[in-house]
Amino acid sequence: MKKCLLIGGAGFIGTNLSLCLAHAGYDVTVCDCVGSEAVPKVLSGLKYIQMNYFEQDIEDSLLRQQDMVVLLISSVSPNSSMASPQVCYGKDVVRMTELLEQMRRCDVGRLVFVSSGGTVYGNQDALCLREDMATYPINHYGIMKLTQEKILFMYNELYRMDNLVFRLANPYGEGQKKASGVGAVTAFLQSIMHDEKIYLYGRGESVRDYIHIEDAVGMMRLCMEKDKAEGTKALYNVGTGQGHSIMEVLKLAEAVTGKAADVVCLEKRQFDVARNVLDISKILSFIGEYECMGLEAGMKKYYDVLEGAV
Repeated sequence: MKKCLLIGGAGFIGTNLSLCLAHAGYDVTVCDCVGSEAVPKVLSGLKYIQMNYFEQDIEDSLLRQQDMVVLLISSVSPNSSMASPQVCYGKDVVRMTELLEQMRRCDVGRLVFVSSGGTVYGNQDALCLREDMATYPINHYGIMKLTQEKILFMYNELYRMDNLVFRLANPYGEGQKKASGVGAVTAFLQSIMHDEKIYLYGRGESVRDYIHIEDAVGMMRLCMEKDKAEGTKALYNVGTGQGHSIMEVLKLAEAVTGKAADVVCLEKRQFDVARNVLDISKILSFIGEYECMGLEAGMKKYYDVLEGAV
């Protein structure tokens, strides 16, 4: 039984990945800053440690018990990184380096890092984005994530660690909060359900790769179960390989809910890329064939969950 510490494990991605790993037989410890009363009820059967990763150190005794650590949190979003760029470099990059040094000292050989498939590539003239392409981030969040990736691969090269990076597309599904400010699927479905305005940047022409969270964590788990990743090439896109425009997502949300959206159009933001669809051939060659839910089916499944929670 592999032991795994998930930092940020009570968040949207963390909760779903924690459950996925636990169901697969992992010994999971969830670490997050929220009080136990705010931890999702679905995690009640797992070990939980309340700790602020950016302000507190992990106990060596806890770390030595782990086979791997999964890092799922950031101190900023793409939007907030542009307002306070010094935060992401001063906090996230420094803190991860400290964690890696502690892991070396405690003889823990793998850090699994959930990076960003949506920001590291930037604007590219390509239908699908491969891991070996050049990267041109157009916001500080993307540059921060890319910097963290490079540090992880340096540790793989110099210290023979087995660190693993996932460039995740746009996940949606149970547990995602509209208030987080990310996730068009969640924002559109919940806004329409509650008769709230939807603020649309530009004309809704931006294209993204949307993946249901069950598929996202399923693909990541299969990759993590491999005994050894690919050293300095242990970088994998996690998505569907299919692109949908923001307007297409909005129309699907209207169809799924059976209601019209109240849309307010705003000017396009400069740090939003026009197209971002991930090529997933590399991860499929590593884990084997995997069929993701289509966007319409995934949104219907998610809407059923949202409707049941009302």
